[in-house]
Amino acid sequence: MAGRWPLDSSSPSPLGWGVPHSDDISAPRVRLINSVEAEAHALGSYLTNSIPCVVSIDSSPVDASTLASSAAEIDIVTVFSWPNRQAPPIEHLPAELRSRFVLYAVPNDEGVVLACLAVGIGACVTSDCDLPELASLIRLVATGGRGCSRAAVEIVIARAVARGGSLDRKRLTRREDQVLDLVLRGRCNKEIATELRITVPTVKNHLRSCYRKLGVRNRSEAISLGLRIG
Repeated sequence: MAGRWPLDSSSPSPLGWGVPHSDDISAPRVRLINSVEAEAHALGSYLTNSIPCVVSIDSSPVDASTLASSAAEIDIVTVFSWPNRQAPPIEHLPAELRSRFVLYAVPNDEGVVLACLAVGIGACVTSDCDLPELASLIRLVATGGRGCSRAAVEIVIARAVARGGSLDRKRLTRREDQVLDLVLRGRCNKEIATELRITVPTVKNHLRSCYRKLGVRNRSEAISLGLRIG
């Protein structure tokens, strides 16, 4: 059984995310896979009322063929209902397809989180993530970015520090640490400024300092570093 919610552009965005990060992304098509139907309908309604997107439910058997065949820009795969809570079999898909996947309700387990990130997905969303954070990560993936929910970020950084990686929070100031955490969770500069109650130029200054200390040049490299060394 399939369901679809069309975008209603006249509806206000209660979270303030009605304007895409870039002009070429206006209403991405989002496909929900492997969700319990009632929960999928609730999630779809929330997303279409929070961000500009068109959501559909795919109840087809979840296999490589289903995962590879999609007209959607973003595929949200629910992991909690996956057998043995393992990462979906997307590692053999082309990289451009893997990056459109958002793995949702991932258990807060280091092995599962790292397995999900290892296949090059767009975002890893743990089971404790709230809907506003999920919507923000979907926006990030829609504009070509990658990210993680808060718990997944903590797992990545803890693993990096344990392995002697360069993404060590001890090198950052308290405010830089907060900004970096929000970057890895998919926030744009304006959202970071609002959440931390600082100005956008101040956010940019903190980011430049973070990039210098981490040895990266930009936001994408900082996120990639976090995912890679995790």
